[in-house]
Amino acid sequence: MKLLYVGLALLIFNTAMADENRFFKSFHFTSGRFKIDSKKYKYIDSNSVTVFKGPRGQTFELEAIKSKELTFYTLTVKRYDQLALIINDFAVMSKTSKLRILKEGWVEDIDGDGFLDIVQREKTFIKGKRRPSAQYSNDKMRIKIWNSKTNSYVEKEKTDPLFVKSLKKYNFKLYTLHENKVL
Repeated sequence: MKLLYVGLALLIFNTAMADENRFFKSFHFTSGRFKIDSKKYKYIDSNSVTVFKGPRGQTFELEAIKSKELTFYTLTVKRYDQLALIINDFAVMSKTSKLRILKEGWVEDIDGDGFLDIVQREKTFIKGKRRPSAQYSNDKMRIKIWNSKTNSYVEKEKTDPLFVKSLKKYNFKLYTLHENKVL
């Protein structure tokens, strides 16, 4: 009977350790909250670092730094404890009346090679101080794909087929400058 209790305790301990060391497959970050795979959103505390383990030795660290009106989020990517990429403005959050900035990001395998890739989307809305009717808005997307030959991230061009495929996947509309048409 004692052996049964010890075996059950080891099974529970191993299950807890496996869940703690489990790699994530996708990560979404928006407005100070993050979601891993299909779990619920959690908030990131200001002036803190959140660490996520990915497959193939990838480690992602998301650091939140809060100033007076803005919160900046820095993403650091390491592969087997070697620095691979730092994105200082991975996400910015501001909700003032004159300036609204929302950057959201996804970390998941886009090209199917087993390495996690990075997608960033930035929405900016600025209202003029003297003339409130003067407004500027911007919406752009960046995709960084892991290149296993160079062991680094490569930013994809807007004409790349993988970039266009990602635009559709994330429900993002790319407007042409001259005719205001959606691609």
